[in-house]
Amino acid sequence: MSLEKSITEFKTQYPFLTEEDISSFLDICKLQALQSGQQFMDLHEKSWKMAFMLDGLLRGYYINPDGIDMTIMFRTELEVVASWETILLNKPSNHIIEAIDPSQLLVFSHKDLKNLMDQNPKIEKVYNAMLHQLLADSLEHIQSYINEKPENRYKKLLESDRPIHRIPQKYIASFLGITPESFSRLKKRMLD
Repeated sequence: MSLEKSITEFKTQYPFLTEEDISSFLDICKLQALQSGQQFMDLHEKSWKMAFMLDGLLRGYYINPDGIDMTIMFRTELEVVASWETILLNKPSNHIIEAIDPSQLLVFSHKDLKNLMDQNPKIEKVYNAMLHQLLADSLEHIQSYINEKPENRYKKLLESDRPIHRIPQKYIASFLGITPESFSRLKKRMLD
């Protein structure tokens, strides 16, 4: 999605933002391109950088004590990525964020965003709305691990707006908390 299309879509989601509001946000941003497999954030990094996604697909994952890669999130166009552990808790990140697809990001520092929010309550309103959505998504994902079987979690993922056709099967399996082999059997059962 181009910058212009992203801005148009963003204005649709947040119609109270003026051109001046958007321009002031763009002033604190730098465009960054990531290639597939390139990291935006590394494990244990204490990073205050944030990014608004223009195009592409990112995933967040951690390595469990057994050395297994566990996908915890996918982010795509018009979403924000950051080390929320650093920003909210002042701790190093416990996960890695990397590009699945070539991605275009508007990168900015939390400090610059905080200064902008102090000057413009409408920017803070957008930030809070995005943070609330992120929290709701995270809680739903955690609760699904506790209360649902992988098949139900997969059905929900299929019904979501996530571009699962662009996500490698091994990452979907990891996100569901199962092995790629179990995921293959699950899909076969669902087709029968």
